[in-house]
Amino acid sequence: MNDMTAAMNIRLHILEKITNGFSPDSIIGRGEYGDVYKGVYNGEVIAVKLLHNDPQQVLDDTQFNSEVGNLLRVEHPNIVRLRGYCYEAQYKYVEHNGEKVLCKHMYRVLCFEYLQGGSLDKHLNGTMELHFSMVIIFYA
Repeated sequence: MNDMTAAMNIRLHILEKITNGFSPDSIIGRGEYGDVYKGVYNGEVIAVKLLHNDPQQVLDDTQFNSEVGNLLRVEHPNIVRLRGYCYEAQYKYVEHNGEKVLCKHMYRVLCFEYLQGGSLDKHLNGTMELHFSMVIIFYA
C-alpha cells in the first residue's frame, strides 16, 4: 500500500474513542483552525486535528476537500503524512433562546503521523533548534 492509499476515512466514533472524547488531557497542540489531540489508531500513534466548527474559522467543504486532496499528493521525507480524515455530521439538541433546538454539527478531522519533538511554531520561535532541512508548505 503506498502513501496515496494509506490515508483513510476514519469514523468519528473511533476518533472520539482514541482521544478520550476529544479530552483536554489528550490535547498536544492548538492552532488557528483547530486543536490537535494524540491518539493511537491501529497500533500507530497519530496526531488528530479536530477543526473548529466556527463558521468564521473553519474550512468550508470545498476547502476541506481541496486540503485533503493536497495532503494526499504530498510525498516528502520532511513533511508529515496524512494518515486519515473524517467528515461527518451529527445532529444534536442545544439550548437556544431558552429552547432546545436540533442543530447540525459538522466534524472535519485530519489525522497525521505523530512526530515527537514539538510543533513547528516552537521550532520557528527558537525554543527548539531549527534544522535547515525543514520544509514549510503554504497553500494559496
